[in-house]
Amino acid sequence: MIKRIEYIVRHILSWCVLIIVPHLFSANPLSLNLLLFHALLYVAPITIFYLHSDIIVPYFFIKRHYLYYFSSVLVLYGIFFFINDMMSPLLEKMVAILSVENPSIHVLKGKQMITSRSFVFFITLAASGMYGYSVQNAKREQVLKEMERQQVVSNLQLLKSQLSPHFLFNAMNSLYSLSLKKSEELPNAILTFSDLLRYNTYDSSEDFVDVEKEIEYLHNYVKIQKLRVAEGSTILFDEEIDKNASVQIAPMILIPFVENAFKHGRSPEGTVDIIANIRVSANEICFSIVNKLFVSGTKDSAHGIGIQNVKTRLQLIYGPKHHLEIHETETDYRVDLKIDI
Repeated sequence: MIKRIEYIVRHILSWCVLIIVPHLFSANPLSLNLLLFHALLYVAPITIFYLHSDIIVPYFFIKRHYLYYFSSVLVLYGIFFFINDMMSPLLEKMVAILSVENPSIHVLKGKQMITSRSFVFFITLAASGMYGYSVQNAKREQVLKEMERQQVVSNLQLLKSQLSPHFLFNAMNSLYSLSLKKSEELPNAILTFSDLLRYNTYDSSEDFVDVEKEIEYLHNYVKIQKLRVAEGSTILFDEEIDKNASVQIAPMILIPFVENAFKHGRSPEGTVDIIANIRVSANEICFSIVNKLFVSGTKDSAHGIGIQNVKTRLQLIYGPKHHLEIHETETDYRVDLKIDI
């Protein structure tokens, strides 16, 4: 409703400017009667302008119903002359009043009148056509952008729903391994797993979370994985966070790389060699992780979901504001990610 009122007020002001401004550069003395006279002259053009731009252009021209369009233009032409004929008695009275001040003002008759009205009609038609087409084009672009936005949101939700089960399966396998060993670490692992579930269920539904929460999530995941790996493993997770910077990140954006490192970096003896680093400043987030590669060329569907989804999410959310590099050799797998805030 407010936008509609703004639209009406904006157009009324535009027509007022169009009527008044020419008088500012005219030699004729400006008077209220003269302004009223010219305002009356605009009644027919304004009527045709909006009938053409708001009805005929969107319903006939944009939809390529050209026969209906040209037929409607002929109808508008008749309406234009009809309105002017209806206004003629009033205009003649105004001319009679104004001729006392300015004898040059008069009402056209005969061929001059037809020629002048036809010229004004086609100028009005052209202006309203360009305006109506631009408005419809802007609406169409707005609809397309909204559809694209909805598609992006839908894609992100789909990617999150695919990613979460992948993590849950890995975490449940960790707890299952502890239960088989009847490990004393199982109660603490269950508590850690509950924190993971809480984050995964509630926080990950947000568009962005505090980066500290995402890092805590990674630490909890690493805690569970440490209980599964064999002795002799090397797991280093270094972090450097600017505590004065309030930085947020898309949730669940880093975990696929950590999952991948544990899954494909496990030796036949069950050991892993993983070094991760995250650095957070007010301007950027830098994350890197490297692992010894023992399982290569055997990526399963779960791996494909994790890594491919995070690539897609990074592109959808951050676009050119992120830079991802993945290097794989015969012995190492390295990921370097930089996100500009």
